[in-house]
This record gives sequence, C-alpha cells and structure tokens, in this order.
Amino acid sequence: MFNSRRAACLVVAIILIIKKVQPAYSLIFGALIGGIIGSGGNLVTTVSAMVTGGESMISSVLRIMTSGILAGVLIKTGSAEKIAEVIVQKLGVKRALVSVSLATMVICAVGVFIDISVITVAPIASQTFAGILTEAGVPALSAGAMVHAGATVIDSLPHGSFFHATGGAAGMKINERMKLIPFEACVGLTSTIASVILYLVF
Repeated sequence: MFNSRRAACLVVAIILIIKKVQPAYSLIFGALIGGIIGSGGNLVTTVSAMVTGGESMISSVLRIMTSGILAGVLIKTGSAEKIAEVIVQKLGVKRALVSVSLATMVICAVGVFIDISVITVAPIASQTFAGILTEAGVPALSAGAMVHAGATVIDSLPHGSFFHATGGAAGMKINERMKLIPFEACVGLTSTIASVILYLVF
C-alpha cells in the first residue's frame, strides 16, 4: 500500500512535468496528492507533514539555490562559455578530450552543477568531437553513454547539488558527507568501465 502511494505521488508529478507545468509546482502538487492518499484524506495532516519536511530540507535547498545563482550569473554573462573556449584554444584540437574535460571540471569547480557545465561545454564539444567520432565510427548514443556514466560523480563533490541534497536529506554534516566521496568515485569508475566495455568494446 505504501509503495502504491509513493507511485501515485510520482506519477502525478511526472505527468504534470510532461504537460509543461513548472516542475516545482508539479512536485508540490504530487506530494499533496500522495499525502492526501496516505493520510486517508486528512488535508491538515498532509500540509503539516509537507511543512515539516520542507523545514528539514531548507538548509540544503539554500545551498543549492546559492550555487544555482552563481551558475546563472556565469552563464548569463558568458563567463562559463568563455572559460571553456579559452581552455580548448590553449590546449588545441589535438588535445580535444583533455580540453573539454578540463573545461567542464573548471566550470564545476567554481560552483556550477555538472548538468549545467555539460550543457555549457556541449556546443564546443560537439564541434570538436563531431568529426573525430564520425571517423572513428562511434555512434552518438554510445559516446554519450560513456561520457555520462562517469560525469555524474562530479555532482557528488561539495559544489554539486547531489552532494547537498543527499547529505541534507540524511541530516549529515559536510565532514560526514565528504566520507562518501571515495565510495561515489568507485561507483563512477565502475560505471564508466562497464559503459566503455558495453558500448565501445562490444
């Protein structure tokens, strides 16, 4: 029964997001529906639980919002894209892989989430790698899978949203959360190796 309630909550939120409703409103409405179903229609209990849950996550949300503001400023001013372009220009096309990887890491290092960093560097990466990947005969899906497999582990570092969201949800202090980074690095390395074997070797 509990799983069906959670499923209903997620289904409602996902459908609303697909229908182009703002994700924040979709998630809130989904939580409201799930709470009403779970509490047997008790709206007061549902709202109280939502407020309590929101209060417990506020510190993590504020850290994520602060990083998001920094990311927005960097992207809107063109600073993030300029960082990526300069690194690629300095290292040259022959070192394209290192250039794009370094550009993404530098942008991440100043507080931009990995997903935004990838989007920022994507136009440069596509222009740089398009010919190389085509000549090598690597399908776009395979290349994307290999790159993505290890990239998400960067978001588990202290500047990433995943780091603060998971740590805040479990009530962990930053020094406690830092202890999980080696484990997450192993997960990222394992998924990258598996992805390369599946999509490149076979």
